[in-house]
Amino acid sequence: MKIKLLSVCFILLFGSFVSFAQIVEIEEIEFNYLPMPPASSMVGSDENEEQGLWLKVKAILSARDLKDDTIRMKTTMNAIIPQLGPMNLAANLIDDEGRLFPLKSQIVHQAGVQPSENYQLFKIVVPNKKKVKFSITYNTVGDFFVYNTNSDFLSYHSKHGYFYPMDVPIKKVHFDFTLNNNDSLKYFASYRKFGEIIEDINIAVINKKRYIEESIVKNNLKVNIFVPDTLINGNTWIRKREKLDPYFDRLASYVADTTSLDVILINWRDEKYRHTNGEGLGSYCVCDIKFPAEGILHELLHLTFPSKVLDFSKGEYFIKESIIEWLTVFLSNKPINKITTTKLPKIKDSISLYDAQINNYTTWDLIYKTGPSIIQYIAGKCGEEKMAKTIISFLEKNQKEVVDYEKFIDHLRVYLSHDLVKELDEMVKM
Repeated sequence: MKIKLLSVCFILLFGSFVSFAQIVEIEEIEFNYLPMPPASSMVGSDENEEQGLWLKVKAILSARDLKDDTIRMKTTMNAIIPQLGPMNLAANLIDDEGRLFPLKSQIVHQAGVQPSENYQLFKIVVPNKKKVKFSITYNTVGDFFVYNTNSDFLSYHSKHGYFYPMDVPIKKVHFDFTLNNNDSLKYFASYRKFGEIIEDINIAVINKKRYIEESIVKNNLKVNIFVPDTLINGNTWIRKREKLDPYFDRLASYVADTTSLDVILINWRDEKYRHTNGEGLGSYCVCDIKFPAEGILHELLHLTFPSKVLDFSKGEYFIKESIIEWLTVFLSNKPINKITTTKLPKIKDSISLYDAQINNYTTWDLIYKTGPSIIQYIAGKCGEEKMAKTIISFLEKNQKEVVDYEKFIDHLRVYLSHDLVKELDEMVKM
């Protein structure tokens, strides 16, 4: 697999906290499939490792206005098998003529609070703090890889867990990529285009030797679920499969066009929060095997009715998440007071839902409980079915448009009484 990324800006984190940042641009990055593990991997002859996917990663970067002459890249490492972190890390200076010269580098292992939080710093000494162009290369192994522009490049191995070879939030990307056919691999790729701007690039690849595909077809809706072979016959998956079936029946009744969705299940490493781990990535979603069936339905709703909400706008997360969470509860026939399908409430609300600017443990109660409860209150007056169709019509109508809270309110006024819309608006802003 080869992916080229142009003009990517991201921030490299220093250590386990952000004290200051370096501005770095990725001019090109390639992920190339290796049919055999590299000789220096030191993983040994374990059958699970040999069946894993090996990638060689090469990134060409430029940095400017550095605080000192050392670039620090944070990577995570596996507590049991350190080799499952990035292997064979190397850095080279690139001169104006494209020639490569080895750079002095060092790997420093750091211990986290928990073994699963161990990480390593890859320190690269550069000759010029004002501006420098360099490349890094490394190998990595796993059964599943995912790259997306909003978070990180993730590698997962069914036996040993997961790690992020480059723990950096990526801000912006323009790309051109080609995917090579391979009988052992299955690719998932999607992106969204708004005018000339390409956003939300999501690319994943899985090892077909280690995954079993199950397809659920309901009318014109098809959901393809990829389950690790070690989990396919386990009680966790069997029970979840039974719960998902009626949910998909109801979802299909609201899907007008032929739709195919993909779900990739993995065995996430973070035991404490793994039941909250799930994310929709364009045309597919990635979920922990213990992620509840309602959570999978929530992510599939994001995929079925995608929307682009104006970032940092007022009421952003009410539109992004609260209405999807309410649809989740509606389609799964769950009581509104049991909304804990995707996030766990942590801290009492201190701001209005309208003013919430982040989606984390400090606002989960607000976004995933208060928001859906407001919608349910109004739905109790106008009818749940009418509310569901009104929300879905808004999402379908604006799939290729950038929307905000005010546009949603205007849409509600077309289908609901102005008094009900005013009441909802006041509760969201109170």
